[in-house]
Amino acid sequence: MKNQKAIILISLILLILGLGFFGLAIKKQAQKTAPKVYYLDNNQADIQPTLPQTAEKPNLFSLAKKIAGFEKEMNYLLLFQNSLELRPTGGFISSFGILKVKDAKTQDFQFFDTAVFDIYLSSPTQVEPPSPIHDYLFVKNWQFRDGNWSPDFPTTAQKMIEFYQTQGGKETFDGVIGITPEVLKSLLKIHGAIELKDYNLTIDQDNFLLALEKQVEMDYWAQDIPRKDRKNILRDLAKILLEKTLALNPLRSLSLIGTMQDLLNQKDVLLYFNDSQLEKDIETLGWSGVIKQADSDYLMVVDANVNAFKADLYVERSLKYEVDLASIPKKARLTIHYFHTATQKSWLTRNYQSWLRIYVPENSWFTNINGIATQPEYAKEFGKTVVAGLVKVPIASNQDVILEYDLPENVSADNYKFFIQKQPGIKELPVEIIVNYPDGTQKTIQQTITTDKIMP
Repeated sequence: MKNQKAIILISLILLILGLGFFGLAIKKQAQKTAPKVYYLDNNQADIQPTLPQTAEKPNLFSLAKKIAGFEKEMNYLLLFQNSLELRPTGGFISSFGILKVKDAKTQDFQFFDTAVFDIYLSSPTQVEPPSPIHDYLFVKNWQFRDGNWSPDFPTTAQKMIEFYQTQGGKETFDGVIGITPEVLKSLLKIHGAIELKDYNLTIDQDNFLLALEKQVEMDYWAQDIPRKDRKNILRDLAKILLEKTLALNPLRSLSLIGTMQDLLNQKDVLLYFNDSQLEKDIETLGWSGVIKQADSDYLMVVDANVNAFKADLYVERSLKYEVDLASIPKKARLTIHYFHTATQKSWLTRNYQSWLRIYVPENSWFTNINGIATQPEYAKEFGKTVVAGLVKVPIASNQDVILEYDLPENVSADNYKFFIQKQPGIKELPVEIIVNYPDGTQKTIQQTITTDKIMP
């Protein structure tokens, strides 16, 4: 029962967040006020993430009390990440919010369009962006809306706070919360379809993404709605959802608890806290989005949509990983398969263009790389070896990226484990793993993963 209450408390905070990734304007307040490919924060070397399975589980009720502001008022920076335009921690940050919570009650709640904040409400940072942002998005100054370039969420969270304050923001934050559109989808699944008569729309869990995108990008103009008011539909929808949620009976509330746990486990909600103990507890639960350390084999594939509109709605991915533990050195072959399912260009999509990064065990040595449109670039981050390059997938076509590499000596055939981290914002990722053992046996695993996974 205590654990259920804890999840409910966290859920109460997140219920109001479901529409934010579209830039919901509940309350607006104007505040005037030479890295290469991989940007490394100065304190990055101090981050030593560990696998959550090795740590003692924290007390969820005590944890939720802190998060909900029962010990002190908590001030959160909310990042709404639109996964239709995939970025390393879940999606393009189209809007952000500032949320103050005390005793599980909202004290203040503000929303901002990131483009408005970057262009009209703040001064340019004069910070050179990572080269893919400069080269493919044609951005001269690295600013808030492109700040989630690191796939390690604690690093991104710290960078977002830094950008906010550098650009003139006056708030200090106790934590950062990142969410994807799956939060809104989950609320619509619980409440059912919602009719919005003023817009001649009925929104449900199946159509909400395209319906709302089309309304705020195109249809508002034909309806004679001023551009500054084009997102009023989201305000109206939020009001209805909040009223329905507050009216949930106890039995329906149980659905909310399960939904909240799924969103956290699947990285549709990511949490970061300045409080080191709170952050440690969140990491132990697997909700921090940290790049983890592994004792054996490891893989994380990270895409960043660069100038391909909302093409991630149409792009399907799958992974095939083959490892030979009998060879010296041990050899790995990774195939990343992309399929652009769109049949023509539209206001939503173009040919897919992604800056791809692949994280493998440190001191791995790449021997062959195919399918990348640029010369591969190499780095070391978070105790991993990284290779990166541009991937292009034309509409209605397939593209394979194939990497062959030697694994380091510390990857042992004895008790071999393969730890794969899934990028936030990708709902489901089909994977096939083929392990060839020194005794001549072979093991094949085929799964569709929705979160981080240790196999076999």
